[in-house]
Amino acid sequence: MRTVGEWADLLLEGDPEEAVEALRDALTRHGDRATFFEETVAPIQREIGERWASNAIGVADEHRASNLVAEALAHAAATRRSIGGQSRVRAVVACVEGELHALAARMAADAAIDYGWRVTFLGANVPTRELARYVAQSKANVVLLSAATLPNLRQARHAIERLREVAPDAVVAVGGRGIVAYPEVARTLGADVIESDLNAALEAIEERLGPSLAPERGS
Repeated sequence: MRTVGEWADLLLEGDPEEAVEALRDALTRHGDRATFFEETVAPIQREIGERWASNAIGVADEHRASNLVAEALAHAAATRRSIGGQSRVRAVVACVEGELHALAARMAADAAIDYGWRVTFLGANVPTRELARYVAQSKANVVLLSAATLPNLRQARHAIERLREVAPDAVVAVGGRGIVAYPEVARTLGADVIESDLNAALEAIEERLGPSLAPERGS
């Protein structure tokens, strides 16, 4: 079993095909996608982020690693299976305006699909006005926002204020590195769910929605 450092080395310097295949194998061993994200991908991403922050690697290296993870997730999507019952949850997953790192949001979207939710993934750097318009248009009852930095957490607050105007009944959750690095700020955002653990976040959202929209796991 690889250490976090060995995984980072593989993604940064190893053979790309070997790296993608190793990630797919790891996902198969974990079984459910959310646990794979929390126990394998998130620690790897933190290690790579720390190497970038210390100037041990460059932006291109970080992008290579993130894109290999995204490629592994795309390959694995063909074998996706729901771990929940039939759900009426309609979720929109997006990075707040200015947030350019979309991998965490992509992982959240995939895990939500595994829960049986109907998910629209809007990707990186979604303008607040467009996010609000799309949520209102799609009648989403869940919105998951990702923010990795302090400025983008502040942008999340603005997005949540706008979402309350257009979709007051929607459950709004915020995740990403920003809520771990700046917990005091995260608590002031006005979100319904603020949780760094993906499974815990999805379960908290379903609890707020109630069984009529989100049946219990395995039902």
